[in-house]
Amino acid sequence: MERSLFLTAIYKDDVDEIKRLSTSEPCPVGEDISSTTGHRSESNLTGGILSMKFDGGDTALMLAVRKGKMNCVKYLTDQMSPSMLNHKNEAGETALLIAALPGTDTNSLFCLEYLINAGADLDVESKEGNTALMLSLEMGSPNAVTLLLKRGASVKTISQFGNTPLTLAFYSETFFGDLLRRGLDPTLSRRGKQLLQEAVLCQKFSVVRALVMNGFPPLDIPTLPHYLPPLSPLAAAICFRRPRIAKYLIRNRFFTRYDLLRLCRDPVIRETHEDVNMDVSDPEGECSQILDLLSARPQPLKVLCLITTSSALSQDFATDPLDTVQGKDKWMCQPTFRERVDRLEIPPSLKRELLHKTPWSTICCASWEDIRIGQERRFLECHCESGEAGCEKND
Repeated sequence: MERSLFLTAIYKDDVDEIKRLSTSEPCPVGEDISSTTGHRSESNLTGGILSMKFDGGDTALMLAVRKGKMNCVKYLTDQMSPSMLNHKNEAGETALLIAALPGTDTNSLFCLEYLINAGADLDVESKEGNTALMLSLEMGSPNAVTLLLKRGASVKTISQFGNTPLTLAFYSETFFGDLLRRGLDPTLSRRGKQLLQEAVLCQKFSVVRALVMNGFPPLDIPTLPHYLPPLSPLAAAICFRRPRIAKYLIRNRFFTRYDLLRLCRDPVIRETHEDVNMDVSDPEGECSQILDLLSARPQPLKVLCLITTSSALSQDFATDPLDTVQGKDKWMCQPTFRERVDRLEIPPSLKRELLHKTPWSTICCASWEDIRIGQERRFLECHCESGEAGCEKND
C-alpha cells in the first residue's frame, strides 16, 4: 500500500478510506506502510496502522491532530489504548502536546479535549520538560489553558530551562493569579526571581499584587539598564517613577536590605530617577517625596528583624543557578521560600508577616493611589480576581 494513499486519507479527513486501506493491506506493528504485504481484517487495525511511524516518529493520530482532522482524530483515538495515546515521537511530543500548540488548525481545541476524554496524560512532558499547559501558556492559547486547568492539569511543573507555568503566564495576567490560587509556588524556580521587578517596570499592577499576596520575597536583583545598582522592587518603582506601586510596597513593608541601608542615600537612584523621562507616570513628583519621607521615617525593630530573616531565607532563591548542574535541578529551588518560612519555629502571625499575608497586601490596585505614607488609613480587603475592580475598595 502506498504511503501517499494513507496520508491523503488523513489530510482529507476520510475515515472510510482509512478503514478500507487498513483492512485491505495493513502493516505489521512498527513497520513502514510502504513495505507491507498480506491481508488482515479491520480488527487488527490497532496492531498495524495505529503503530506506524511517519516522518519524525509521528503516528497517524499525531498527523491527524497536526492537521486538525476531527473525524480521523476521533476514529483513531477510539481504537487506541492509553499507552498508545501517550506515544512520543522523536521530538518527545505526544498527540496531546501537539494539540496544545495553537495555529495548526481551528479544530485543535476539539482534538485536545477529545484526547483528554480518552485518557491522554495531561502532565506528560516533552524533551524540554514542557507540559501541554506550559505550551498553551507560552503560545498564547487561552481556550486551551482554560480547558487544561479545568480538567486538572498540574501547575507545579518546571522545564529543563527553568520555566514554570507562572513564568510563562507573565504576559497573561488573566491566568497569572489563577495559577497562584491553584497552589503554584512563585519561588519554585530561580527563573522567576526577576518577575516582581519586571512587573514593576511594565506597570502590571495585578501581577505585583498577586506576587506579594502569595509569598514572593523581596529581592535585590540586577536589572536593566546595567549601570544601575541591584534593584529591589521598591527601588525599581522609585527609579522608573511608579508611585502607585511604591506606595503599595511601602505600606506592606516590602523592603530588602538594600532599601534599608542604601536606597534613600544612593546618588545613582536619585540621579536616575531625575533623569528618567516618565513625567506622565509621576506628574507631581511623588517618587521624590516618597524618598524624602522614607529617609525621615526609620523602620521599627520588628520590621528590621523580619527583613533580615526574609533576606536569609530567600538567599538560595536569589542565587544564580550553577553551571555545573543541568536540567531542572539547575533551576529548582527546594525547599522554596514559603516552605522555609513554614518550618520556622515562630508564631503563625510572624509567618504571615514574612509571607505578607496581611490585609494590606489585598488592597485593590485601584486604591493604591489613595495610600498615604505615614497615615494609617484603613482599606477593606479586596478578594476580586484582578484586584482592580468589582469590589468596595475602602471604608
